[in-house]
Amino acid sequence: MKNSFRLVFFFFTILLFLLGLLSGNLDILFWSVILQFIHNFWYSFINIYNRIIFLCFNGSIFIFLFGRLFVSYFFGYKSDISGILGTNFYEESLIILILEIIYIGLITLYIGFRIYDKKIEENFNNSNHLIFNPYLRITSLIVFYITIIFKVMVDYEAVQVASSQGYFEYFSTFKSTLPTIVVLLSKFNTISFFIYLSTKPIKKSVLPVTAIYLAVSALSLLTGSRSNFMLNVLIIIIYFGLRSATSNEKWFGKIEKMIVLILMPVLMVIMTFIGEARNKYSKGISSSIDTIFEFFYSQGVSVNIIGYTKLFEKSIPDKIYSFGPFIEYFRYNILSKFQDIKALEGQSVERAIEGYQYSHTMSYLIMPDLYIRGVGYGSSYMAELFHDFGWIGLIIGGIIFGIIIGKFTLEFNNKNIFIVLIVLMMTRAILFVPRANTVYFIINTLIIENILGIVGIFSLAYIIKLIVGNKYESN
Repeated sequence: MKNSFRLVFFFFTILLFLLGLLSGNLDILFWSVILQFIHNFWYSFINIYNRIIFLCFNGSIFIFLFGRLFVSYFFGYKSDISGILGTNFYEESLIILILEIIYIGLITLYIGFRIYDKKIEENFNNSNHLIFNPYLRITSLIVFYITIIFKVMVDYEAVQVASSQGYFEYFSTFKSTLPTIVVLLSKFNTISFFIYLSTKPIKKSVLPVTAIYLAVSALSLLTGSRSNFMLNVLIIIIYFGLRSATSNEKWFGKIEKMIVLILMPVLMVIMTFIGEARNKYSKGISSSIDTIFEFFYSQGVSVNIIGYTKLFEKSIPDKIYSFGPFIEYFRYNILSKFQDIKALEGQSVERAIEGYQYSHTMSYLIMPDLYIRGVGYGSSYMAELFHDFGWIGLIIGGIIFGIIIGKFTLEFNNKNIFIVLIVLMMTRAILFVPRANTVYFIINTLIIENILGIVGIFSLAYIIKLIVGNKYESN
């Protein structure tokens, strides 16, 4: 009965969207998007642990692409200093286009995920127990603890640079002066943590390691960077949810639920103050409720990328940006070895015009002077898909992302530790694509440091197994 009511609600959002589309009414389209968000969240909470990645991805879309519109529409936040619905635009047609794109992104995401819905439920109900690998677990844990000191060293240097030069200068130019081996080992801290989680230890063992990991990663907040820490928090929540769905342990008890409920608004406040601290033009926040509004307003800046995609459609170089990082790497890192092509680095006019990354191109077109000085606008998978392939690309791309999220959820229960590891790493990164490149979750996972870390830790664990023997193997 409840599911039938939800489906009626779902089809009502479609009718409302079509009505808004035909009439060109901004308010109707806005409410169709709001109701589609409500539907997707509603659907997620019905079976929250099985759908926790879907839930968090929708939350990411809300924060990065709709939060600014939300606080402007309902609370009038900063409506006196911005365009329509808190955006940078005063043309109603652009806002209507933005709402249409977000709605299509939401509904296709749901359709794509539903393809895996029953498979996930059946798989989780007949959960396969991961083969216990004590060698990999202990090896990854040892590497994690050893590399903490190197990560702290690199992050401390970054904090010093950010404090002296400012966030934007640090963000665009920072390169550690520490020995290469120190920087490399610092990168192994994260990958060793994810390998440890992939071996699926019991909750009692995971809690202290997770607390240390979050405490160490919190150091990056002092540089003014917020995204990495937030992604770390979200992947831990997702991990606990998926372990609840696939094991007999109670990973989300009353204490854990209370921590999450308290942590979310606290983090919003902290993230807002960090954003204000790194912005020398900020006038400050007048009240506590404004802190929450400012979080959604500032994080929701990425929605402008969608509008600028239409506004600058004749100025944007005719390229495929959705796969831009792959194209750019092949052209400027591989072909450059055989041709006289200079590698693209930093934020320059050359990088923006000749490169294949939408974030660089759009940041330069939107604010050329600030871009050269290190300020960026980011990107969005919805904007890239729409620019590259139009409405068909947005629809197919949205369904594919829903399928990917469903596949990640399903494969978390895979017996192969390596597959679980890749799922965890890509899940963490995919939460950022609403304000990043379309293939960010692939690029971010397959960086050379991660590959070296995986090969090194798995090889070391195998060597230890050969030395010790199989006497510790068990299921």
